[in-house]
Amino acid sequence: ITWLQRSLVVEKRKAKRGRRNLAKYQLKETFISRRSGDVFFVVMFSLYAISAWTFDYISAFLPPGTSVLAATRDWRWPPSFVVELFHMYSSRVDTIMQMNPVWLQFYARVALVLYGPLFLTSVPAFIYGKTWIRTPLLLFAWGRLIETALRYQYAVDGPTPARDVGVFLVAYVIPNICFCLVLFVRLRNPRPFATPFYGVPRAFVPRREEADDMDAKID
Repeated sequence: ITWLQRSLVVEKRKAKRGRRNLAKYQLKETFISRRSGDVFFVVMFSLYAISAWTFDYISAFLPPGTSVLAATRDWRWPPSFVVELFHMYSSRVDTIMQMNPVWLQFYARVALVLYGPLFLTSVPAFIYGKTWIRTPLLLFAWGRLIETALRYQYAVDGPTPARDVGVFLVAYVIPNICFCLVLFVRLRNPRPFATPFYGVPRAFVPRREEADDMDAKID
């Protein structure tokens, strides 16, 4: 048996003994293929980005108290079917979106400027495991929870309550709250995209004298 073969035997045995320590202390940001559960967040942030650049876009530039279909007749964006969907939802469920007061218009513009780019950058950040996205997403989750609570209070006790509170809960309140809570849990770790690295580091390659000692014990 050569020295190199003895070294490989010792290396494998040490790696097997120290696998738990390797999993504990050696972490590495990995691609999404090693984090299959993050596909859910990629899909959700893609949907949030589409919503920001369609529904929030309409609320941001729609004059308060005007008809949605009449005011957006000459708009090139968003597509007409999105405008019709916005009109159907606002007229049948959430009346405040149809009235579009100044405070809601202001929030929609903030969401369009801040949240829109954040959602777009969150998709590749989750795919490639970029830790810097953690703090902006935590701030987004807190802001969205507060905004959802205010919208719910306004829809129930406001001057223009929602026409269908049940649909409003299912379509807006519950999904936002659940997603923010799940996002808090997912980003609770300072390195949320780091997974245990089970490779054998160079420190585990034994010296020649150590390999001889181990070989004598094996024999």
